Amino acid sequence: MDILINSQKKLSEIQDEFQKCFQFLKIEFFTKKPIPVLEEGDQQAKMYEGKKTIGDISGKIDIANLLITGMMTVAQLEKELKEHTGIHSEVFRKSGKVWLVTSTSDDWTLDEQNHKARVITETKTIEPEKPDYHEQE
Repeated sequence: MDILINSQKKLSEIQDEFQKCFQFLKIEFFTKKPIPVLEEGDQQAKMYEGKKTIGDISGKIDIANLLITGMMTVAQLEKELKEHTGIHSEVFRKSGKVWLVTSTSDDWTLDEQNHKARVITETKTIEPEKPDYHEQE
C-alpha cells in the first residue's frame, strides 16, 4: 500500500487509507509519544483531530512517499511516520468491541496484528443450549 504524504494531506485521509488495507487495525496521531504510565509532572499525549493536515501539525512542506506493507512491523511503521512527518503515531488492534494499543506487540507485522484481530473479533462464543425442564410423567 502506498500512502502519499504531503503537507495538505489530512490525518483522516491517512487513517482511511490505512484501515482499507488493514480492516481490524487503526492508526491515531498524537502530540507526543503516548506513554503507558505517567510519572508526576508528565502531561498526557493528546490525539490530533482527523481534519488537521500534516502541514498544520508538522510545518513540513516536502512530499514523502511512504510505502506501507503488511510485512512491516508496527514499530517500523511508527518510526517511519515520525521520521517523515515529525508526528507521533500509535497503531491499535481491534479486540471484539474495543481497541487495544499494540505497544506490547510492536514487533509483530501489520499482517500478524490484523490477522490476530480478525480471529478475536470474528470468533463468537456459542453458548451451549440450556436444558429443557419439562415435567416428567
